[in-house]
Amino acid sequence: MEPHIEVARVRYAKVQPSYQKTAENIATEIRHGAIGKYLDCVVEARAKDVSSYVIKLLGSKGSIDPWDGVYDKIGVRIIVRHALDLDTACDLVSDLFGKPVHVTDDRTADIPVHELRYPRLHLQVPVPPALDASKAAEGPPSCEIQIRTEASNLWSRMSHSYLYKPSFKLPKVVVRSLYRLLALVELFDSEVERAVSAMSKDPDRDVNLLVSQLERIFHAFCATQYDADLTRTISSVILKAVKEEERPHYASRLATFAQEMRPDLEQAFKEYGPGSTPANLGTYILASQPESVAIFERLTNAPRTLSQVWRNNSFPDELLEDMKGVWA
Repeated sequence: MEPHIEVARVRYAKVQPSYQKTAENIATEIRHGAIGKYLDCVVEARAKDVSSYVIKLLGSKGSIDPWDGVYDKIGVRIIVRHALDLDTACDLVSDLFGKPVHVTDDRTADIPVHELRYPRLHLQVPVPPALDASKAAEGPPSCEIQIRTEASNLWSRMSHSYLYKPSFKLPKVVVRSLYRLLALVELFDSEVERAVSAMSKDPDRDVNLLVSQLERIFHAFCATQYDADLTRTISSVILKAVKEEERPHYASRLATFAQEMRPDLEQAFKEYGPGSTPANLGTYILASQPESVAIFERLTNAPRTLSQVWRNNSFPDELLEDMKGVWA
């Protein structure tokens, strides 16, 4: 037995549950912060389990400090849709947690053209006291935030158990096969970037942005499926209730509205949204849809315009009246 590692194991086992809660707090903060950045992402959180912590210490052969040297005890992963969003995710992390104390960004590394390498993007940030469930019992903790595209995340998850701290040595042909897949990751991300750039020139761009933003906000409050066709239909009409010069910035306004009215939205979805008694009875249909956020915003800032546009498009009056009742 390694006495110093055993001391570290006991120390970490005591705080691991509170570190898990801290990781979840950080993930929640990132999910809501992503709304303001128009960032579509999945956020995962974990505190390193005790066995992984011990294995890392044993594998270091004394080369790292048993406590401060393990900087990923609290870990969060941000998975974005494509490489164009990586910088946006980095900016989000800096906005929420301040300047990272350490950055590993392989995108800027001088990698030989004939090599394939996993593109790491890791930021180590201090945990704000308000999110620290451990109450700084072991000193202010830090968090490692990994940022990946969907493609690189798929490769990483698949190859992690084989290439990272394996319990046996893989044949060279297997290792080479795993790294060759990185070429497909690079190709996939490149093609997605090209498609995203083309979509930005689509004539329905404003509606597309609005629908994406509404979905992003809605899923920060509700984890449920919805009628996508209905969302698109109503969103295109709601845009008519927004002044033309304000439409390019309307998604940003919704993000601000969702942040400012967060408790009210939480209450509205809890009482009338997915899984509520009214929803189970088939009433207050729009309260279980992403467009509800835009309806609430227009009811707050332009109620008469919304009512007029609603009537002009022959939508049932009772649908809007229900939403007025919810928001009142």
